[in-house]
Amino acid sequence: MGGNQNDVEAYATAAQKTKHALGADSWLLAYRQKMEDWQFLTADQEGPIGLEASYLKPLLELVKGNTQTFDGPGGNWAVAIAVAIGKKEDPSAILALGRTEQRFTQNESSCLKGIAELLEPIIEARQTRSRDENLRAISEKALRRNEERLRTFFEESRDMIYMANANDVVASINNAGLRLFGTTDRFEVLGRPFSRWVYSPEDRKHFLEKIQLDGFVVDHEIILTRMDETKLHCVETAQAVKDRDGQIIEIQGIIRDISERIAMERNIWAMNIELAEANERLKSTHKRMVQQEKLASIGQLAAGVAHEINNPLGFLKSNHTTLHSFLATLHEAWSKACALDPEGHEHIAADLDLDYVFNEIDSLVAESDDGFGRIMAIVKNLRSFARIDDHEPLGPYDLEKGLESTLVMARNEIKYVAEVETGFCGVPKVQAVGGSINQVLLNILVNAAQAIASQKRGSLGRILVRTAVNEGRVICEIEDDGPGVPDDIKDRLFDPFFTTKPAGKGTGLGLSLSYDIIVNRHQGSLTVADSTLGGALFKIELPVNLEYEASTG
Repeated sequence: MGGNQNDVEAYATAAQKTKHALGADSWLLAYRQKMEDWQFLTADQEGPIGLEASYLKPLLELVKGNTQTFDGPGGNWAVAIAVAIGKKEDPSAILALGRTEQRFTQNESSCLKGIAELLEPIIEARQTRSRDENLRAISEKALRRNEERLRTFFEESRDMIYMANANDVVASINNAGLRLFGTTDRFEVLGRPFSRWVYSPEDRKHFLEKIQLDGFVVDHEIILTRMDETKLHCVETAQAVKDRDGQIIEIQGIIRDISERIAMERNIWAMNIELAEANERLKSTHKRMVQQEKLASIGQLAAGVAHEINNPLGFLKSNHTTLHSFLATLHEAWSKACALDPEGHEHIAADLDLDYVFNEIDSLVAESDDGFGRIMAIVKNLRSFARIDDHEPLGPYDLEKGLESTLVMARNEIKYVAEVETGFCGVPKVQAVGGSINQVLLNILVNAAQAIASQKRGSLGRILVRTAVNEGRVICEIEDDGPGVPDDIKDRLFDPFFTTKPAGKGTGLGLSLSYDIIVNRHQGSLTVADSTLGGALFKIELPVNLEYEASTG
């Protein structure tokens, strides 16, 4: 039974009529509200009251006929009778009548049972309705609670939640969505196509095609344009609500702003690039420092060797010159003696083969002169490598004019093996020791010509000379179509005394001196790489502004 006011009144009326019909003095109607919750009504009450468990047992004993008296909330009945409505063992209600004196007859007891049987379907129906109403009330309460939770989730979510119709027109949006679009006025958004805020119309078109095909989209990256035209990187997950024909009737989407994450990823990417570049610069610096350390050690050795060679070379050259003079005097004296006594001296000359001796002496002297010249050149290179003779100051230097004059000097070396192509762009002057830079240019150009000549091809090769400017540095590139430099020796190419030329054809100091002049004395860079022509590419970089101290080490 339920606690509905109409039900209570109906129960009271039925009990009152039963009391009058059977001539009872009082009545009590107890009914089950819930499983273990009983309430009761009496004639003196305005409404139902909870029935204590201590009174329920006497009522049940009264129903079973085990007793005919009752002392309960309805009063102290000397004579009582009760009947169960529903199952006797587990009734849903109990109707009890009481008198002060006269006992209830068997007919009155049967009549009460008949009345109970008539009341049972009515009470059962009312209980069923009451249960249904209670269940409906519980369901409605749960539904309201869930609706409130969904509303809270919808409005308090940090991500945009929106719904759009089949035409992708926004029908609903939460506060986070408004903030994402940069507005507080919901009516600036509702009723407008969602594509209004998508940076790329093609992107939204692709999104709608995918959601029409699959029914959902997961982590779709988009760029939104806010009301102030700023851009946001976002990711969207959405699903489509479709009718029975498979046509979209609503799109439900959640959009999260990932702009900070994208910015962080870009920063990390930029930092990684900077770290990679710094690492490469560190490697280059380390390599340059190792090279400089090598050059410093070799320079000290070269200075000692040059000094030790130069001292005996000086008196050897002097003695050779004196000896050459003495031999010339003897040759002149012999010529005069022959003129005084031709026959006698002719006989002596024939016996001693003096004509051959004099010719060989001239040849040997000439070869000795050439040998002394080569030794002196080696000593000069060693002294230059050790910076013994480096006293020339910095001054304005025009790289392109230096290239032109160097090409003229190297013309005889180049003209029979290669054609030279130039590409000058008018680079600014730099502070440099011009003679030293020209020495480097000449060395690289001659090396290129000799490399091409070593191939013994039937046609002329190519040597390209270019200039450029980049970030305060002038650049000169010299490349050829010769055999190139193998990868396994590129790291050793600038080492002192390392050469790829046959024995007797090179000292191995040319590129070492060039590296020292460009890198150590002028704070530039000298590198070698593969040329697009198939040979080698030497790249020289010089700073436009160089402190004077750089030239003196």
